[in-house]
Amino acid sequence: MTEVDFDKFKEMLMEMDADANGNINYSEFLILLTEKQRLLSKENLKITFDTLDFDSSGSLSLAELRRAFEFNGNKKTDLFWVKFMKEVDTNGDGEISFDEFEAAMRALIASK
Repeated sequence: MTEVDFDKFKEMLMEMDADANGNINYSEFLILLTEKQRLLSKENLKITFDTLDFDSSGSLSLAELRRAFEFNGNKKTDLFWVKFMKEVDTNGDGEISFDEFEAAMRALIASK
């Protein structure tokens, strides 16, 4: 795993927290993603991926994604998550690798 500059990471998270409530909600996360040049660097995508990878397994499970994005009450239906995983988990192994995450984030930014 790459070494993370926690001061830089903390600063980035503070910038993401638009309403300064100490939490990053789904909308704030998506807004920050629109800052293409800064966010789409491999380093920043890896920091985000590692933050979502609660068990440090090197991949994101459906449970980890739900935990991260539903933390602030941004509940999604089971159908949403099934569709999301089908779209992002391109190799169909039930987990999202860093490469799959990076491709999904780049596609999301390109569609904005």
